[in-house]
Amino acid sequence: MDTKIVSYRKRFNSLKMRGIDFEAMSDRSKSMIEQVEKLKFSTQTAFIFLSIDGNRDAVKYCNKKMTEDFFEIGLDYNDSTLWYLGQPGAVEGKLLPGTFWNCVPWTDTRPLSVEIKKSGLPATFSHSGHSVYIVATEIMNLLRNIVNPQVFQGIPISIVSHAGAYEILNSLDCVDCVDEQHSEFRRWTAEDGRPERIGDYKMSLFRIDPKRARGHDLFRAKRWEIALICSEKVKRCLENAGVTGIRFKSIVYKE
Repeated sequence: MDTKIVSYRKRFNSLKMRGIDFEAMSDRSKSMIEQVEKLKFSTQTAFIFLSIDGNRDAVKYCNKKMTEDFFEIGLDYNDSTLWYLGQPGAVEGKLLPGTFWNCVPWTDTRPLSVEIKKSGLPATFSHSGHSVYIVATEIMNLLRNIVNPQVFQGIPISIVSHAGAYEILNSLDCVDCVDEQHSEFRRWTAEDGRPERIGDYKMSLFRIDPKRARGHDLFRAKRWEIALICSEKVKRCLENAGVTGIRFKSIVYKE
């Protein structure tokens, strides 16, 4: 492939415009994209810039490929060197499974603690089952700097036999954003014997609608609250901080 085409491919990738027919792109369109890259425009600004210019060729592809991405945060199964934490519990020993994924504020002021279920290197972002996330305070502080602090709660928790500062990440933002057209699921019914779950999803393939999730950075999906979801901004922040213990899975349908 021509070296110029390779160069243009890299420029398009930096703007999240993948799958372009570069060979068919006009010289003028390539020149416009080169200007956009030099000016370090965001994807949205680039789209506006190209639209104002009336460059139909570049706008057509930009409009098609500019979909915002979102990610489900899950346990990093590939790193067996890390610890695995149990369920949070109150000081009297009562465990609290399933308490911190319903987007409900935690108001109990009693101290919480958690035991190390499997020994290993400390993770800065731990998934401990029942969709509970126990996060190093240094990482929580980074999140507080980029995410509206009203949409999540940091609940201090001590880890038995470990001196580090950790918090339970309690997401309070529940967004009605499941992409039913591209997800695979069935719903809880009365026959399942869980009346409080009737109407909720039993998900086998989870996708969200990025348009309905736009503007939310750290949240859960209505009727599938077990999934903790983040925006590209949060994903980049965590990756740049060298977060350990989790992986990110894209949950936006792509043609």
